[in-house]
Amino acid sequence: MKYTLELEIDCGKETCAKEPGKFCKYFSTRRFGTIPMCKLFQEDLFIDMESDWHLRCQQCYSNSVPS
Repeated sequence: MKYTLELEIDCGKETCAKEPGKFCKYFSTRRFGTIPMCKLFQEDLFIDMESDWHLRCQQCYSNSVPS
């Protein structure tokens, strides 16, 4: 049997934070802040070099719709 789980996250359009310091609840730093990751999808996160903000992982971005 298959189920669909719908979660609500609070983030920017392409970033893990909707404003400085206000990150998605699934954003995490592991090993004392050296590698940021998405706890929901277990993926490492990357920084946009132009804006210096953490980008949402591909699974988060492609599986979400604005509410």
